[in-house]
Order: sequence, then structure tokens, then C-alpha cells
Amino acid sequence: MEDKEKQKTRSKEYYEKNKSKISKQAKLYYEKNKEKLKEYAKEYCEKNKDKIKEYYKKNKDKFAERYKEWYEKNKDKIKEYYKKNKDKFAERHKEWYEKNKDKISKNTREYYERNKDKIKEYREKNKDRYKKLRDNNKDKLNKYSKEYYEKNKVINNRLKAQVIDKYSNGENKCACCGLTDVRNLTIDHINGNGKKHREETGGGGIYLYKWLIDNNFPEGFQVLCFGCNLEKARGVRVRKKGGMSKLYILDRAETRSRRAVRRYYLMKNRKIRKKYNRKLKEMVIERYSHGTNKCAMCGLAAMNNLTIDHVNGGGTEHRKEIGCELYKWLIDNNFPDGYQVLCFACNLKKGTSTSCSTQPIMISLDNS
Repeated sequence: MEDKEKQKTRSKEYYEKNKSKISKQAKLYYEKNKEKLKEYAKEYCEKNKDKIKEYYKKNKDKFAERYKEWYEKNKDKIKEYYKKNKDKFAERHKEWYEKNKDKISKNTREYYERNKDKIKEYREKNKDRYKKLRDNNKDKLNKYSKEYYEKNKVINNRLKAQVIDKYSNGENKCACCGLTDVRNLTIDHINGNGKKHREETGGGGIYLYKWLIDNNFPEGFQVLCFGCNLEKARGVRVRKKGGMSKLYILDRAETRSRRAVRRYYLMKNRKIRKKYNRKLKEMVIERYSHGTNKCAMCGLAAMNNLTIDHVNGGGTEHRKEIGCELYKWLIDNNFPDGYQVLCFACNLKKGTSTSCSTQPIMISLDNS
């Protein structure tokens, strides 16, 4: 034991005295024998996977401490090296991601399920940081969202068509107003709690459609257009065919949420408010559509699904300034330029893609 300790101390002293020579020799040797060393490392890792994993689990803390010390000493070098070789890192990451898509998706889902509470706490603590990143990288995020939307158009449309066909019993219509434009149809949670469910499934849209298909189309969902879905969320009576109307609001016995109780007590005043807002909307849409009351892109004439669009963007900032009362603001300011009439679908599509079709999209259920 004493001989081994003496050898270690001697080797450490020799290494400290001759660091530069050893590093130069190691670099030269590595450059000459890159391919051999890589092949040897791959073979060794494949043969000793279990041993490596066990050793890493036992010594996690040691590895973490060493990495932190090394990173703090070499921060500037790492940043400079990364700036010089950004393109190489991006190419390698793309290749690695394409090869291991399935593994990455499984690992991310498992990690999220195990650490839901930690992730939520971290997001709440770093809200301001996320806002700054989004504000500073708006152009990059918009480009990424447009590219992602264009790549996954066909898959998204197939999933949506399959789900809507199932929950509308093959009619492909809104359960309340009978609208048949597939682009403006959505899936609604009949008993509410849509926000909680979307958090569990990872989001709405594609994530919800996939969840419904994987769970064999469970009960508790229906097909509504954007307009009827919004009116239901506000606790308003929704029109139905045949002159019938249905009140979409939860009873006090069914839920204890403050929002449901507040909706119940404010229903009388909301009827009056709804008529007033309806008149304002009709005035604004008639003015900006030049009397046609149609979407400027696809020609949809359903007033319930028409909206006002900011032609040059900046809608979120403008709504924050005026307090979301857009129709009243437009009337008070004598209908200024820079606005147009779009349906919900065309308005959303404008934000996610460069162009919007001038005709309704026909979605097929075929796999081809």
C-alpha cells in the first residue's frame, strides 16, 4: 500500500512539472489515431454498458463536482469555442436527433411524468426570464413555428378529421350552430376542465387529438365551432337549430369554483352585455368588410366565427394598450386603417404560416 501511494505522489508531481509536454504529445497522438481511438471507444462502451452505468450511478456527485469546477475554470474558452463552431454543433445535433427521435420522445415523456411538480415550480420562478427570452427572440420563434406548421400540415389535418368525424357522428358539423367549415371546428370538453386536461396531455390541438385516438375516443367531448366554444366558455346561451337554446354553465352543486358561481350570478347582466357587444361587432365587421360580412380570405359568412385582424401584426400589444375592447376602440376612433375581417381559422393560419388559402380546406380521412 505504501509503495502505491508513493507511486501516485511521484506521478502527480511529474505530471504537474511536465503538463505542457504531456498535453502536446497527447494531442499529436490523438490527431494521428483519431479513427482507431473512436472505434475502440465505441467497442468498449458497447461491451461494458452495464458497468459504466453502475459506476456512473455510484459516483454521480463526484462527476457533478468535477464538471462544475472544470466549467468555472474554462468558461471563457468554452464560449469562444462554441461561437467559432456553432454550425458544426448544429449539424451534429440534427443528425443525432434524427437518429434517436423515438428514444428522445420516450425519455422526455417519462421525465415529465416523474417531475411534474418540479417543472411547474421552476417555470413559475423563471417567468420573467422566459418573457425576456421570447421578447428578444421573436423572429426566431416565428420562423420555427411556421416551419413546424408547414412540415406537419398533413398529419395534423388527418388527426383532426378523424376526431371530428367520430365525435360528430360523420356529420362534420358544429353541435350548436351547424357550421360545416372544418377549419373552424374544434373539440370541446362538455363538462369543462379543459385547461387542466390540456396540461395533463401536454397541450391542445395535435396533443389532444392524439390523446383521444390513443384512448379510443372517450365520452365527454363534442364538436363546436370557435365562436360557440368561446360563448360557452363565457357562460352565454348558444344558438341551436330549430330555435332551441342550451345554457352551458355548471351548477353550484357540481363545482365549487369561484368562476362558476360568479357566472351564475352575473348571467342576467351578461345577456344585456352580450346584445351590446353583438351590435358593436356587427357595426365593425360591416364597415371593414364593405357590407359583405365575409372573411377576406375564404369568404366564410358566419358572423359567429368572424374576427378583426391587425393587417400588419402587433395585435397582442395593441389589445394590452386598449384593454381588449377592440370594437369600441375602433368605433371611437372612426374606423382607422390597418384592419380586416378574417374568420378564426384564417386568422390563426396567418399567424403560423406565410399564406392563407382563399378556399375552405377539404380534409380526407384516407391514410394516403
